[in-house]
Amino acid sequence: MAVGYARACLGDFHQAEDVAQEAFLQAHQELDALRAPAAFPGWFRRIVYKHCDRILRSRPEGRPLAEDAATESADPSGLLLEKERGLQLETAMAGLTTPERQVIHLFYTGDYDRKTIATFLDVPVSTVDNRLRTAREKVKERMTEVQTLRDTAPSNDDRFVQQVLRNVEQTWSW
Repeated sequence: MAVGYARACLGDFHQAEDVAQEAFLQAHQELDALRAPAAFPGWFRRIVYKHCDRILRSRPEGRPLAEDAATESADPSGLLLEKERGLQLETAMAGLTTPERQVIHLFYTGDYDRKTIATFLDVPVSTVDNRLRTAREKVKERMTEVQTLRDTAPSNDDRFVQQVLRNVEQTWSW
């Protein structure tokens, strides 16, 4: 759950793993500072967030995340399509609010149930449900927009391609 929460904050799986490891180490070292065992999820979440925040503040502005999806396909066109779909999904996910990204990552990537997520985030289950619903709608809408843009792109129109070819021929004929 710590990795999923950190990934939602950072957008990078490998950094999220590092953050979770650091957070577990800190939590173990400071466990005697925890007053009530029932407060552990919120206490631990704050530790994870503190480590995420440290990385986010040190990250140069505008630096793209360098997380590439690992794939076993040897087909170059398949690799390209898979990478493009992954980038589209990441772009759609980037448009979500941080709480929406957290819930989506914990629910789908972490495979946690809504009650466990609610306990960890210290919010009601209904809030988790609302964030999941809203995030799904936003991602679906953004993915549909991307597909619509691709379908209506000028490069899909034969007239556009023919005009480009004529322009190239005229340029080279000089």
